[in-house]
Amino acid sequence: MADLPPNVTLAQLSYFVAVAEELNFTRAAERLHVSQSPLSQAIKALETTLGVALLERTSRHAELTPAGEELLPAARAALAAVEHAVGVARAAGEGEQRLRVGFLAFGACDVIDRSLAAFAAPVSDLRLETRQADFSDPTAGLGAGSVDAAFIRLPVTSPGLELEPLTSEPRVAVLPAWHPFAGREQIELGDLADEHWLQMPGRDQLWRDFWLATAHRDGMAPLLGPEIRTIDEQLAATATGGYVSLAPASVASSYPRPGISYVPVAGIEPSTVAIGWRRGDQRESLRRFVDAARELAAD
Repeated sequence: MADLPPNVTLAQLSYFVAVAEELNFTRAAERLHVSQSPLSQAIKALETTLGVALLERTSRHAELTPAGEELLPAARAALAAVEHAVGVARAAGEGEQRLRVGFLAFGACDVIDRSLAAFAAPVSDLRLETRQADFSDPTAGLGAGSVDAAFIRLPVTSPGLELEPLTSEPRVAVLPAWHPFAGREQIELGDLADEHWLQMPGRDQLWRDFWLATAHRDGMAPLLGPEIRTIDEQLAATATGGYVSLAPASVASSYPRPGISYVPVAGIEPSTVAIGWRRGDQRESLRRFVDAARELAAD
């Protein structure tokens, strides 16, 4: 096994992740509740220890170098692993089992709610810690290792993950209320060919293409609008910017808005919800949770 650099600290990795995600030292310092000087010094010390530049700095923002791009997911995973190890030790000392469960806020799915509720009773010895992810991480934290299990909407790129489909629901078009197709019983994807589409962040091309329905466009590229990371961003951009997009049908009941119309789209695949976990994870607590989700979905 290769020797680890002797002076890399968790604080340095945490500071690097904050700057890498904000791409701005001022915002990262505010997020971490530190001043910019120790933050900058920690990043420089990390670069010196590793022998590579991680960030390109300008007066207004920062950009990741290729080395920084490679380090970011590994640093996230390392911090998540340490957090998990601490949680496991504390749980063992308290005589309980803990499981971190991730999910996307993309429509209220009954099987998700019921799976979480099954372990919410005070008598349960399995404590769930839930974490919500935005659209930039369709694995809901599972890919980065910040959760132990996650409810995921397929398809996603999933190296090292086990994914078991649980349930599915149709996809609907999300339209501004003044759109000429608003209020229709059903439309075709081609009806929206000339519209500008909101897009998911491009980290996972498979996920992004699914929500643009790229496979149903006969090779024609969609007209693209801005990226969205949350349901609220999606609905705000629709109502104020006139953009269109797709969403699971459950969004219509979970997120009603006066300026929004949800219309079923014919001829496209439904959205499938799966339970996911990391390949090789054999913990009894994880097995219990996955079994419960499977049984509730079958019911």
